[in-house]
Amino acid sequence: MAEIIDHTEVAGPCQIHCMEAGDASGQDIVLLHGMKFKAQTWKELGTLDVLADAGKHAIALDLPGFGESPECPSTPDQVLADFISHKKLDKPVLIGPSMGGRVCLEFCLNHPGVVGALVLVGAVGESVGIVSENDIVKKVIAEGQDPDSVKVEKIMSTPLISVDVKTPVYDVYRTMAEKKVRHLIVTEKGKQVGFISVKDLLKQPSIGD
Repeated sequence: MAEIIDHTEVAGPCQIHCMEAGDASGQDIVLLHGMKFKAQTWKELGTLDVLADAGKHAIALDLPGFGESPECPSTPDQVLADFISHKKLDKPVLIGPSMGGRVCLEFCLNHPGVVGALVLVGAVGESVGIVSENDIVKKVIAEGQDPDSVKVEKIMSTPLISVDVKTPVYDVYRTMAEKKVRHLIVTEKGKQVGFISVKDLLKQPSIGD
């Protein structure tokens, strides 16, 4: 199992409790929670372990007033912006269920150049769609739509395409090319355990090597 560091970070005027796992040089992934959950939930589900074992840098946050994060005057959007800036995260993937999904979506709409991708979650552990930076730029901003009135279901990619955790890298490349997608859900025994992006594949040795 991966080492999970339980600590507090500064985000503007706020003190944010978080749980962090994985190599800091890996792809940054920020996990938010729903109204009835907290950062600890992602640890209990084993999500932090799975992401860390896959080479990701995963951070689960407690939003202000939830879990172990005290209330603060900043909005959730500003807290997330301050947190990402403070941690110097590089275009992180945001994952959020329920309330956390709304916070993530609003953040992506307000800061389209900061986020790498957005994964929206239905039942805990079950992703229902993904919204990339490209989706926001092309389907919302470029078309002059009001971000406050756009429903995420109108711009997200769904149903998600998945590959088994044992799928060879070449077949992952081929699936992305055939389906014209940049992200795939990774499953093990039918259960979602993570995801893989084009960025992950570009870090791998070329197929012909």
